[in-house]
Amino acid sequence: MNPRQARRRGRLLVVEDKESLRRLLVTALSEEGYEVASAEDVAGARARLAEGRFAAVLSDLKLPDGSGLDVLAAARAAAPTAPVIVLTGFGSVATAVEAMKRGAYDFLEKPDEIDDLALTGESGTGKELFARALHALSPRCAGPFVALNCAAIPETLIENELFGHEKGAFTGADRRRSGRFELAASGTLFLDEIGELGSAVQGKVLRVLEERSFERVGGGATLRADVRLVAATNRDLEAMASSGTFRSDLFFRLAVFPIELPALRERATDIAPLARHLLDRLAERHRLPPLSLAQDALQLLEKEPWPGNVRELGNVLERAAILASGPTLSAADLRAVVHPPRSERERFEQALVTAGGDKLRAAEALGMSYRSLQRKIQELDLEGVPKYRA
Repeated sequence: MNPRQARRRGRLLVVEDKESLRRLLVTALSEEGYEVASAEDVAGARARLAEGRFAAVLSDLKLPDGSGLDVLAAARAAAPTAPVIVLTGFGSVATAVEAMKRGAYDFLEKPDEIDDLALTGESGTGKELFARALHALSPRCAGPFVALNCAAIPETLIENELFGHEKGAFTGADRRRSGRFELAASGTLFLDEIGELGSAVQGKVLRVLEERSFERVGGGATLRADVRLVAATNRDLEAMASSGTFRSDLFFRLAVFPIELPALRERATDIAPLARHLLDRLAERHRLPPLSLAQDALQLLEKEPWPGNVRELGNVLERAAILASGPTLSAADLRAVVHPPRSERERFEQALVTAGGDKLRAAEALGMSYRSLQRKIQELDLEGVPKYRA
């Protein structure tokens, strides 16, 4: 268990009618060590408040059946000492004054929805999978999901990839080309490894976030950027901002709602659903019948440290699926790729174990004849491996 998860700071109530934002707030506050309850309207908030005491209440101002001021009144009646923070995207000085008069602890403005997030975590922790999940759960799910790995594009081409270009903008530009911000219109743009962007492009991305507009390379027309931006990195952007290698203004713009994905070794309970999801994708990609995992295979996967995180898990499953003799992967199928043999004897022993003692099948897996395998078994003293099969 994550140390922050083990430490409980108190019980909070989050009142927010937008499901995607409510889930994100609950997740982020839970990761900080709070026990979090939630409600989507005033009625739900009142019911929650009647169930027990809360250390604090965080409520949206505009709710389907009333307002955050109604939640404020109910919270003051149920727990007079609990601070109430009112969030809104429809703020005004008059509303803020009224909320403070009624006893609100603070009044914070928020966007209509969280449009810009920073996802962080070790390489391979599944940041793109998480970004896709955010997209699928958001009001923008009907729009496109567009991804770009900033580390995979040369610095001279990254501006063109992000913003597109007009015909004639440079030698070889024989037609207009849309960039990723344009292709992701009404949807989500996922920028992986954003810490690899050069300072000049960082400034252009910041402008898009601040003004919601951009121009194609070589173009004069200003285009509207209607996207949710999710940025990911495995680097310490805060340290980079302090040292000047990453723009501090862009860092603070992205750090409004950071989400840290723990390493796979810290979330063993995620391995089974992740593995099943990855196998579904593998079967589709390689045109294989539906793949599944035996119970002993799941137990093996859950015990591994996975230094390469989700990416390593996916690679292991792909190799095992290609080599397996059937649609159900067993621990023996996985062991051969999770712990590859280090010597010739280990390689032959592992092949025999994986084949369940079937020497013909082991010979086929090793790419040799049955007779050659027999000679190797004698040479390497492997008769009777595995023990239950001669």
